[in-house]
Amino acid sequence: MKPSKPILAKAGLALLLIVLNFGQVFPLETLQNDPPEDDIPRIRLGFEDKHGFHRQLMIAFIEGTTEGVDFGYDGPLAEEQLNDAFWVIESARYVIQAVAPVEQRMNAKVGADIKSGGKVTFMIDGLENISNQFEIKIVDNLMGVEFDLREGNYETTIGVGNFQGRFSLEVVNRNQTLANSDFEKSQLQLHYDLQTQKLWLINTQDIDIKRLMIYDLLGRKVTERSNGFASNTVDIEIRQPKGVYIAKIETENGSFSKKFFLG
Repeated sequence: MKPSKPILAKAGLALLLIVLNFGQVFPLETLQNDPPEDDIPRIRLGFEDKHGFHRQLMIAFIEGTTEGVDFGYDGPLAEEQLNDAFWVIESARYVIQAVAPVEQRMNAKVGADIKSGGKVTFMIDGLENISNQFEIKIVDNLMGVEFDLREGNYETTIGVGNFQGRFSLEVVNRNQTLANSDFEKSQLQLHYDLQTQKLWLINTQDIDIKRLMIYDLLGRKVTERSNGFASNTVDIEIRQPKGVYIAKIETENGSFSKKFFLG
């Protein structure tokens, strides 16, 4: 006896949900997501190539997980497509990633393997338990672009190749990290000395500084200092390649972030 149409329909929906959960490629019009049954924050990042094929990557923010591989939480890329995107975790390819909840800033590396160059698009496929206090940006390190995905889709042209470090997803907690304008108002000043390869922090208002941390645009911590802030002028040595970096200063008045160029 043949299965009834309702049974076949339910089986088809179950298969679709399995495909979505494992981040497989499918035409955009087939995308469907049921509401979550828990309170775990999730971002579903979409990647689409010029042929209209769509890869969905999911990142979940779960206590106790790390930026490295967390077995039982992270899902590896099982089947690669002609043009594909993936999370890069410890040099391996994943479609599902779990990281700790964002306190101030999180940066997840997005790789792209392109065998047929042309236009590609990044977008938000879905947000679950993510409030408006979080900025969600795609960072194009080659073009020097940080694009707010809440405002629309990011389109760019990409050639043939394996791009492990060109893109990243950045999530910023607006309630915890103050912008460059707030940094200027704080009367703190930054100056990078090319000869000594040191970043100087000038504290003209005797603000109580707790910690100074330096990150690259991929969100990796380059160096930090957590003592010796008694004087008005503090230096921290940075021996890194030329490029744009982010200084984050934790003070009694909150946390301040400011970009600077190391050249």
